[in-house]
Order: sequence, then structure tokens, then C-alpha cells
Amino acid sequence: MRFKPVLTVFLLLILIISSFGCAEKLQGKTVIKVNIIITENNNRPVIEDIQASKETVGPLQEYKDTPVNTPGVFLTTTTMEGRKIDYWVSKPYTGPGEYEIISEIKSDQPEGSILMVTIKVVNKDANVIAKESKFIDWVD
Repeated sequence: MRFKPVLTVFLLLILIISSFGCAEKLQGKTVIKVNIIITENNNRPVIEDIQASKETVGPLQEYKDTPVNTPGVFLTTTTMEGRKIDYWVSKPYTGPGEYEIISEIKSDQPEGSILMVTIKVVNKDANVIAKESKFIDWVD
């Protein structure tokens, strides 16, 4: 008869221990959110402004490896050493306006790191027709 209480305690301990391993994943994912303003000059896109920030999104949201859009606006985030730390993401380019691109970060970056955010606009043949980069401080 003592078997049932021991089994109950054992299962309860397993449940508690496993929940600690899942807690980090339930807190959310770190992403980079980039807002871009694009104008045109002589029918060519001009990247006027890039604003980037570190954000946290829910654990079930996916911001990685989107299909290639041509024409499109592409985001690349790299460390000062040139290592790409985000996923392949793009949005369709529909002309001048505001664009928002969000990408998950593949690896944690130390608070205060300097990152380079590069935005490219490509035409229907995937040729780069506009490109700008901006350095950002990786802080909350």
C-alpha cells in the first residue's frame, strides 16, 4: 500500500524538475525589430532611415527564414567580427514607404554589444539597387 504515495511523490518531483527546464523557453525569444523608411529619387529607392531595437516576443512567434521576396527589402544583422546572427528575412518591396522587418537572433549577444544592421533593396532579378548600414548598441 505504500507504493502509491511513493509513486505520487516521484511523479510530482519529475514534474517540478521538468518545469524548470521549460521556464526559460516560456519567457520568450529575443528578436531585432527594424523600421525602415524608403523614398525614391529618379525611380531608384533611397534608404532614408533605419531604426533598430532589441525586443522580446512570445515563444510561439516565428521570425526566421522567410521566402525570398523579389523585389524585396532584406535585413542582415552582424557582429563587429562580421558573424551573421539573425535569420534570412525579407519583405516585398512595393515602392516608397515604411517597412518593418523582425528577425529572431540565433545566439545571445552580450548587453552593450555593437551590431551592424544592413538593409538591402533588390529588384525582381535580385540585384541590389539600394543598400545602407547602421551600427546599433544592443541594449534593452
